Amino acid sequence: MTRIRIVQALVGLVASAAIAAPALAQQRAAPPVPPAADPPGAVVYLYYAVIILLGGATIAVSVMPGKRSHQD
Repeated sequence: MTRIRIVQALVGLVASAAIAAPALAQQRAAPPVPPAADPPGAVVYLYYAVIILLGGATIAVSVMPGKRSHQD
């Protein structure tokens, strides 16, 4: 065999390996399994309590009378 034939054979092998590598990588990777979601518990009630507390504080501050006098 001549050197040109050997080089051509090596180029062919490298090219076919480069083309097949992504396909092989896609076939071997399994999709990850997502963890099971925790059921809603007492944390939800804590969120609602904070929302009610902040909403109540906002309403309480907005209905407070201003301290302005007749001189303004």
